Amino acid sequence: MKQVLFTFLLLVVLNISIFGDGEMICIETMVQPLLGTWDRFPETESTHEKEVSWGKARYVIHISFLVSRIDNAYVFQIPDEGYFEIQMIEERETSILKVHTTSKHIVMYRKNEGIHIFHFVSEDQFWIEESEDYKIFHYTGPEHIYYRRSGPEIIDIGK
Repeated sequence: MKQVLFTFLLLVVLNISIFGDGEMICIETMVQPLLGTWDRFPETESTHEKEVSWGKARYVIHISFLVSRIDNAYVFQIPDEGYFEIQMIEERETSILKVHTTSKHIVMYRKNEGIHIFHFVSEDQFWIEESEDYKIFHYTGPEHIYYRRSGPEIIDIGK
């Protein structure tokens, strides 16, 4: 009886750790197309640089948003809005990602968790769809294209 109980507990513990690692691997893989700095203008002269988890980020102050790893989490860092931790990413179609986020900030006009749908036009362009009660991006809809300014495999965008 003790061996059966021990085996059962061992399987439960292994299953939990495998699931936990699998979830991180899934986010690790799914976040790759989003990593980088993004903004609404394909070319801008006044960029700044800073070191982030994937390399040197080029960004425009108060305009570009960043997707990077901070500590043990992937986040959106959005100007004037703050940090939003990516909890889960689902692929809806080959060019559409559904991203679940949470915020540590308490904001009166917005819930602390929400869903954002990224529609990729190309690997370096997308538009965003999100619900009205959890808008963290200033411009959404197909008429507002975001362009990758820099990223893990992008070196000199906008120079």
